[in-house]
Amino acid sequence: MDKTPPGDDNVAPRSDVLRAAAAFSGDPAACSRARDFTAAFLRRAARADDRVQLSRCGDVVLVVTELLTNAMRHAPGPCALTLELVGVELALTVSDTSAQRPTPQPFAPQRVGGHGLHIVMALAKNVYSRQTPGGKAVRAVMSLA
Repeated sequence: MDKTPPGDDNVAPRSDVLRAAAAFSGDPAACSRARDFTAAFLRRAARADDRVQLSRCGDVVLVVTELLTNAMRHAPGPCALTLELVGVELALTVSDTSAQRPTPQPFAPQRVGGHGLHIVMALAKNVYSRQTPGGKAVRAVMSLA
């Protein structure tokens, strides 16, 4: 997994970006709310641009679920989800309060758990993490075409 994004921190805001963000606590219903939030965002994106394929919705929601579950499991306190769509490229970012960057676990089919990051990396074009003043942000980029 790449550790730093390729220079996206200094990009000026664009008017053609569809963006939404939400904050979540660590309560058990947070993942469900994040899935609903993401699905609503994707429906809005598909109405705005017919190149956006809702058939990708399941993969995107799975990536959101895995990243948010990791944030709630490994970081104390709240976490946040940001969705940014430029054309058909979706960048989804989960921020949390832990400075510990995610590391894929060695392959162990008998192990219960520890496979989420592998799933995210298989579904996303790029996955990277960066430290933030309050913890870290994990960003996955996916195509919705």
